[in-house]
Amino acid sequence: MNSETTKALALAAVAAMITISCTCPLLSSVVGPPAVTPTPTKTPSPSVTPTPTWSPTPEHIATAVATVVPTETPTIAPTDTPAWTPAPPIPPTPTRRAPTATATRPPATPTTRPPTATSTVSHQYSLYSPVEYLPDCAMTILEGTVWDLEPPKQLGGVLLKVCVEGEFWCGPLQTGQDPTKGAGYYIGVLDPEGPKAGNWWVAVVDAQGRALSQAVLFQTDTHDCDPDGTGRQWVIIDFQRNY
Repeated sequence: MNSETTKALALAAVAAMITISCTCPLLSSVVGPPAVTPTPTKTPSPSVTPTPTWSPTPEHIATAVATVVPTETPTIAPTDTPAWTPAPPIPPTPTRRAPTATATRPPATPTTRPPTATSTVSHQYSLYSPVEYLPDCAMTILEGTVWDLEPPKQLGGVLLKVCVEGEFWCGPLQTGQDPTKGAGYYIGVLDPEGPKAGNWWVAVVDAQGRALSQAVLFQTDTHDCDPDGTGRQWVIIDFQRNY
């Protein structure tokens, strides 16, 4: 190898070393840029919502419902038949009488009642005519007239008593309580709320409740109470004084 060749090789080696030493920093910059820390952005503060000073009224306001507790109805135990004391009867209702009742009851005459020796002798009063029944859907009623010895004269102030079987109940009646019907007219409301079925009896009595006539039996029912029906809700019983 000559000196020129050796010199050329030495120059090439020096150039290579310079190239390597110069490219190292450049390689480090190419490998990756330095990490950049992001700048935090400003978070907006929430706006303040004003608090209303009034409260809205609900559309539906629940109201408390008071519950009424029914009180217990006292039960009256039946007692023995109480001693009868005369008392004014229930005031009559003239408009309640069937409009045809008066027309179908002609003035009394002594010959219309078949007298019996027993009733004439043993009782001061007796049944004047057969028991009459009329329908009525509004109430149950007993009415009638007490005639004197010579009809059509009537007797005022006569006491009667009506009782129902099985209920230990009796009620006082008295003639002359309705002047528009005559001195001997009497009336008793047996049930003011409608038809009432039962077996009853009525008799003329004195001030002490002793019978002055035979007890007249009659029945009431609750069916066929229409005006043209055959129901027994309105009962008509007349008495006549025998002596």
